[in-house]
Amino acid sequence: MGVKIPFHLFIPKGVPLNRVLKKGRLIREWGVTALWIETGNLVERLSSIERGAGGFQIIYRPTNRTVIGDILEHPVDGIAIDPQWADRLIEQRDRIVTKDLQVYVTHSAGAADVLDEELSALSDTIQKLKQGGMQHLFCHVSHEDITTLFTVYRFLRGEIGTRNVVSLTPRRDDEEMLYETTLRVGSLFYEDLAEVLLFKPAGGAPLQWRLIERQMGMAKEGLGMIGRYPVGYSLISCPTCGRCEIDIPGMAEKVDRLLRSLEARYRKHGKGLDDAGGITVAVMGCNVNGPGEAKGADIGIAGGKRGTGTIFREGKSIVTLPGKALLREFRRLVTELLEEKINPH
Repeated sequence: MGVKIPFHLFIPKGVPLNRVLKKGRLIREWGVTALWIETGNLVERLSSIERGAGGFQIIYRPTNRTVIGDILEHPVDGIAIDPQWADRLIEQRDRIVTKDLQVYVTHSAGAADVLDEELSALSDTIQKLKQGGMQHLFCHVSHEDITTLFTVYRFLRGEIGTRNVVSLTPRRDDEEMLYETTLRVGSLFYEDLAEVLLFKPAGGAPLQWRLIERQMGMAKEGLGMIGRYPVGYSLISCPTCGRCEIDIPGMAEKVDRLLRSLEARYRKHGKGLDDAGGITVAVMGCNVNGPGEAKGADIGIAGGKRGTGTIFREGKSIVTLPGKALLREFRRLVTELLEEKINPH
């Protein structure tokens, strides 16, 4: 099923918080558990939260260290600070310990020639906060270069032992950029260098809800492939061979659309395929070797002769049908399989 990586969402200071909270149900469905709220107009931020946090953890990101004390007088689950604000935070130690707050130290890494110096200073800050009584410490470091990020996070995890946050910040809304940023982030999780994923707009950019939804969808898919996030379904296929008489990419696309529609239907009724452990679905080129090669899949389709296809479960063939009849029966059998998993009786 996979470990469920916590998703956090960064709310820039120019975005009215009440508008965000109105989308609370949708944002929770995306998998977001916490909101990082950049303060800006602190009065507006605090008054919005006083009316209800919508079931989210609230992590404040002050734009000025002088408001830290004001923030701690109100309901809050965590606070994100620049390293140079550590002393101000330690002054508030009793409040932080009493509230059992999470503390996030955020830093934008610089050029390679100053990186060692920056990491040394960051290490000193973390040690100072630990000695000051901070129990729940996280680090969040940003940098454009993935090699630098690996260096930083390996140091943080290996030398300091911090729990780390990685941010996903594509700079444009296109498939190539989304896949690139998802791959970069996923590689850090694959090496167990981080445990929280923060969705954050590029510097100064407004929140784009469509982009955020696409980011989260790709992140879940990528993390699911490496066992770091539960997924509703995994779709696998063979690379084709001489026996193949079907359009594997085309069939895989049709099956994917079918599975997405079923997943959306269950989600609408408050039932997640991921919560039930998910399913693995295979699309194979031929029904001679396909079912056996994909016996690890819960269910699948294998191509047959003259436009037919065979549906199989756990490596065993069930029925062979032509074209549209094949997909109709496949949908019925997948629904039956999902019912077994979601509503076991």
